[in-house]
Amino acid sequence: MFRSLVVIGCLSAAASAYAVGLAVTPIQLGLTGAPGATVTGVIRVSSSRAQENNIQVLFGDYTIDAQGKRKELTSGAGNGRSCRAWLDADQHQFVTPQQGSVPVVITATIPTDASGSYWAEAFFESMPAPVSFSPGVARAPVVGVSVIPRIGIPIIVTVKGTEHYAVKAGAIAATKTDAGIEATIQLENTGNAVVVVAGAVALETPAEGAPEELGSKDIDPVTSYPGASCIVKVTIPIRTLDPATILHAYFRYGPGPEQRIETSSNLQALLSHERDHEQASRH
Repeated sequence: MFRSLVVIGCLSAAASAYAVGLAVTPIQLGLTGAPGATVTGVIRVSSSRAQENNIQVLFGDYTIDAQGKRKELTSGAGNGRSCRAWLDADQHQFVTPQQGSVPVVITATIPTDASGSYWAEAFFESMPAPVSFSPGVARAPVVGVSVIPRIGIPIIVTVKGTEHYAVKAGAIAATKTDAGIEATIQLENTGNAVVVVAGAVALETPAEGAPEELGSKDIDPVTSYPGASCIVKVTIPIRTLDPATILHAYFRYGPGPEQRIETSSNLQALLSHERDHEQASRH
């Protein structure tokens, strides 16, 4: 049941990011340390095909748009909560083998007056390696126009002991589609720390003791940034609806009871509002 949802409490997402010939894991690195401390984390870089890649490591900044998406900033621009100047890597250029991976240690030196969360991006660029004429050696060729794969990995640094966690959910919106009920909820981070929000959205009907679940869908974990909103959107497959059906969203962004969010509304009312809005837009 969603009320006993397991919390995703780690800012480092363990999946791999891919580009042509290049793989990087995790896709997001979270570091936590006290003011004045130096903290480290490891990003592993490998070749996604049987060839060597000459890798260059760079750092940059990004912002978060209204949909919660990252937007890379041009050189010289800051995001207001940038930790770019704090970051370093133990190697800035290396070659990934045809098999296996290379660990890159990312270091963040936290200023003594820092508080909350800060973020920047580590870029891994795969520069074409020299052409090899040796039999059995696979290297990235330099022929004609070269495409340089580049993967950006968010580095999020949170200052331990200074965090204030607070996320709230806006009203639910709903649309009926051929695939089911599409639910949309806006989440707003009003604290000073980055969190990962997990959860689910369910269709329920009132019943004695506990509501009866008609259908549900887990959300993809969402990284929520201080001062920014993000949109959660899921489609719940369902064909038949009871007039009393409730659309109920359950979210968690930490283990504490205050880090649980619930919001719900009558589905028929939501769909009627959506129809009224569409009709008003036509006129």
